[in-house]
Amino acid sequence: MALMYYSRMRFVVNLLPLLLESKSPSGAHIVSIYAAGSEDKLFTEDLSLRQPGHFDYMTARSHMVYMKSLFMDKLAARYPGKISFCHVFPGLVATPGFKNPELPLWFKVLFPIVGRPLIWLIGVPAQEAGARMLYLATPKFAARGAAGGADEVAVGFDGQPGNGVYSVWHKSNIKAVHEAYERIEKDEVREKVWTHTNKAFDEISAGKVFTE
Repeated sequence: MALMYYSRMRFVVNLLPLLLESKSPSGAHIVSIYAAGSEDKLFTEDLSLRQPGHFDYMTARSHMVYMKSLFMDKLAARYPGKISFCHVFPGLVATPGFKNPELPLWFKVLFPIVGRPLIWLIGVPAQEAGARMLYLATPKFAARGAAGGADEVAVGFDGQPGNGVYSVWHKSNIKAVHEAYERIEKDEVREKVWTHTNKAFDEISAGKVFTE
């Protein structure tokens, strides 16, 4: 949670003074690479995933994807025309990380048998993945209400063109996720995520231990 959610949102908040100085007609651009489009479960009464059984891999991933999009949506609404957010699933990218000597033994044994052929079949070269990420910082993915958006601005995560928060698949195509947010009473949960996250930031900045 610290690495995949809280730290990323903290980077954005801390950089706001600089981001808001952007002179780009389509706004400053934030590209967050994780698992966009994997929305499934969200525990609105356990946002930190502290309760037993809530932090398995797939559930935690889904939960954090929801939280990131909702927090970004709040920022996009607060700073219209100023900041665009792309939450992106990059696909299976061939990076040096697969050769990390600290990986567990089981992974080192299975990767040449399963992982390497899979990368060869459906993987994305690192250079191509990087180019696709740069594409997400173009006016097609403009900030909400930006005057300088592209002629055909992308559809946001809520199904509205030019929302300013975009859920993007590995080929830079929009992933339709609006139904997942309709199921959770998006506006209400967005405020809850916003309050929870800022409370975490405030307490940790004050030297306290965040326990909620």
